[in-house]
Amino acid sequence: MSDFQSRLNCRIDELRRLLIDLYGTDTSLEKLLLIMREYYYKRDEDLKALDQKRLDDPMWYKRSDMLGYTMYSDLFSTSLKDLKSKVDYLQKLSLKYLHLMPLLQMPLKDNDGGYAVEDFFNVDKRFGTNEDLAALTRELRKYGISLCLDFVMNHTASTHEWAKRAEEGDEY
Repeated sequence: MSDFQSRLNCRIDELRRLLIDLYGTDTSLEKLLLIMREYYYKRDEDLKALDQKRLDDPMWYKRSDMLGYTMYSDLFSTSLKDLKSKVDYLQKLSLKYLHLMPLLQMPLKDNDGGYAVEDFFNVDKRFGTNEDLAALTRELRKYGISLCLDFVMNHTASTHEWAKRAEEGDEY
């Protein structure tokens, strides 16, 4: 049995219950499982190793060395590429987690300080590209630092596709 399947088996009942609580049905469970499997098998080997390390130490997140730092994407450095060049400094601070905010594509105006997200799939060009973010993430992992990003769906800009469709009467 694969690592993915054994981990899923431990949580499948909970996942089904949560889907039913949220949507009143679990009809989307099979589609969700297909997506989860696909992404698990595409996952980098170093992340799978980190997964296993955390499984072996279930209280890893409660250790006293779990130091995280939140920073605005444009105040500590000029870009994601520039931030990549400063990772050794962050490691000297004993960071284990770096939370960048805001980071995703936003409108030029009326962006609520970056929290009105126009596209949840792309880095805002003022900070760099998705490729720059991937390179930064790999560099952080080399130094034992995990990158944290948050996705808050009610931080959606009025210029986002979802908002435009909702204004047109689309309920989904």
